[in-house]
Amino acid sequence: MSMVKDDALNQIASRLSKDMVSFKTFDDYKKYLIDRLNEKEPGEHTFEGLYQPFSYIDKSLQILPLEKIDSAGFYADLLKKKVVDLGKKVEELKTPSSYQGVRLGRQVDLPIYVETDPNGKFYVMDGMRRLVQTAVSDEKDILSFVDKGNGPTLEEVFNKVKERKQQ
Repeated sequence: MSMVKDDALNQIASRLSKDMVSFKTFDDYKKYLIDRLNEKEPGEHTFEGLYQPFSYIDKSLQILPLEKIDSAGFYADLLKKKVVDLGKKVEELKTPSSYQGVRLGRQVDLPIYVETDPNGKFYVMDGMRRLVQTAVSDEKDILSFVDKGNGPTLEEVFNKVKERKQQ
């Protein structure tokens, strides 16, 4: 494995390890992750949309800077203003304030799915709410499944997490 891919593997493993360590097998973790990706909000399942998690779960993973993802800044600015305005109407800004599922201070722990054009621009195919939540929370990058990407697979990340746990 190249040094760059190994570094990416370690960074991604650090981000996903919290959930991964409790699973004995990769298949069990994969089923769990697909189920979570199918939730719009915790506990609210949906199977709408063109791209379902089972169709991209085996793509490579990369940590992408938000500025490389089409429209991330536009949607983030628009929704952040709405969330802040809504928050001014309630006492506790971080918990009850929400607009389209986006809340101030909420961290995203699930990857999105992107495809890329010949110019290297990424387009969100699944996970627009997660992308916007990341931007509203002032994060600079997001974990992504990337069509034709060059990062490690989810299974490679799982194996790395398990390897670390045994050490």
